[in-house]
Amino acid sequence: MVLHIGRDTIVTTESIIAIIDIETVNISDEMRKYFRPIKMEFEKTSKEECKSFVITTYNYPGMRKNEKREIKDRSKIYCSTISSSTLQKRCGMIKEKKIL
Repeated sequence: MVLHIGRDTIVTTESIIAIIDIETVNISDEMRKYFRPIKMEFEKTSKEECKSFVITTYNYPGMRKNEKREIKDRSKIYCSTISSSTLQKRCGMIKEKKIL
């Protein structure tokens, strides 16, 4: 399944590692340093404010060993204009519909 994370961005739910609220990032100096360049790049191209970060990878259990690379080579961090709680609810709705 796919999840719309804001603007024109859609990611597969299987590729999501974490959804992190912007306030959580601001608590830690180390996290703030790590995520600051991503947030600044996003805000250069968008008039909207970043509310959460979505971390994805394409290195999931269904891949064969010879297809796997280091996670950092295959991962991506997105800034989302949608709050982390809303994104998590959307993921929950998708999982519930999958079961039915």
